[in-house]
Amino acid sequence: MEHTPGPWEIVRDGDNYDKQLNEDFLCSICDTKQEFYICRVWEDAGEEREESEANARLIAAAPDMLAMLEELEWNIPGWSKADKCPCCGYLKFKGHTEDCKLGNLLKRIKEIK
Repeated sequence: MEHTPGPWEIVRDGDNYDKQLNEDFLCSICDTKQEFYICRVWEDAGEEREESEANARLIAAAPDMLAMLEELEWNIPGWSKADKCPCCGYLKFKGHTEDCKLGNLLKRIKEIK
């Protein structure tokens, strides 16, 4: 199963049900058409509001960051060595080295998807 396609956005008003349920409700993360809730972000008693806000921004940016990483793997603009990983230098048909940070990150993302 794939994740809800991006882009995602932070919706600050939420619905009244959420606010009545718990006054610590901070915001929702939704697709930009606001058809799907991705998640709701709450203020935790142990963290500052700014930390909760930062968490919401990071969650909302996830699909865009994923798309950028996947695009960069073998196709960095201005990278003269076409079809080579900018991190480990291996050619696309060989794949990444075992210790390639970009390759390992993308491998982990594919496992999560």
